[in-house]
Amino acid sequence: MKPALVVLALLFLPQEPKPTVPPLYERYLAARAALDPTWATDQGTHDHDDKLTVWDDATRDALIKLLAARLDDLTKLDPAKLSVDERLDAELWKAQLDTELYDLRRRDERKIIPSIPLGAVYAIHSPLIKDFAPLEQRAT
Repeated sequence: MKPALVVLALLFLPQEPKPTVPPLYERYLAARAALDPTWATDQGTHDHDDKLTVWDDATRDALIKLLAARLDDLTKLDPAKLSVDERLDAELWKAQLDTELYDLRRRDERKIIPSIPLGAVYAIHSPLIKDFAPLEQRAT
């Protein structure tokens, strides 16, 4: 009888809410890294170090769609069900997504910033100067 009471008591104890923001962010990082490998390498994600970002219309549109989808996901979260840390993370991430979306929708930087093609130079240089692996591995 006592084990059954313990189980019942455990079921009705207040429980920490399950994290919802970190899994969303992990999915975002994976999708963003696949779309923008240069950005990923710069952020310390090295799954796509062998690729450069292709800044064509399809990539730009996919990035806008990704940012809008994650912003929509965050907007649907009930703040009352989030821990204090998750609420703060969600608000900061929403502000970042909102700002980036605003910038992407306001103007196409490829048309007004001539240095964007030089980003390829940076994309090659960046992995060489960052010490995340032995130089022989970074340079191959």
